[in-house]
Amino acid sequence: MVPLGGGSLADVVSLDTSGLDPRLAATTFRIAVDVRNPLYGPQGAAHVFSPQKGADQDGIELLDAGLRNWASVLREATGRDVNVPGAGAAGGFPASFLAFTGAALEGGFALVAGLTGLADQLSGTDLVITGEGSMDSQSLTGKAPIALADAAREKGIPVIVVAGRILVTLEDLAEHGVVAAAQLLDVASSPADAVANAGKYLAWATSQVLEGA
Repeated sequence: MVPLGGGSLADVVSLDTSGLDPRLAATTFRIAVDVRNPLYGPQGAAHVFSPQKGADQDGIELLDAGLRNWASVLREATGRDVNVPGAGAAGGFPASFLAFTGAALEGGFALVAGLTGLADQLSGTDLVITGEGSMDSQSLTGKAPIALADAAREKGIPVIVVAGRILVTLEDLAEHGVVAAAQLLDVASSPADAVANAGKYLAWATSQVLEGA
């Protein structure tokens, strides 16, 4: 047994698969991912996403080493290479499914949009409001808020973005049909204040950006 936490993955030596549920082999898994990052490496989960969660350089290297080792252990146990595009989504969550099942990775937005009938929902819509905690360069690589903006743009529907923080330019957003944007950090006294009182600031920022749009 190893302790919980991504850093502990570096301590895993082997994996006992004798208790694996045989029903997994007969189950179809469709895993929705919104990024194409591999499990480890310069574009992997640790290097790209852990800084957003507060990891420093030492922490990034520790997490990446853990993911490298975990991929090696999975390869030894199953013969499968899990360092593939999309495996780095959600902190590397898809990797084990790729190793032990016939799971297929699918674009998260396209999958959910199809299941929810988004195209029909957009028909007749006059305005789309979208956003996320941190609207940054990763948002522009296929994450749901920008994918939604692209879908609205194709139908000529203007888009407004409201996010906790915005680290991309208005020009970047305009390329995806965004006509106005606001961040909670413009009205909150600090990031901690924005998180603690997100509901209040979200309503205020949204009303302000709507008035100015």
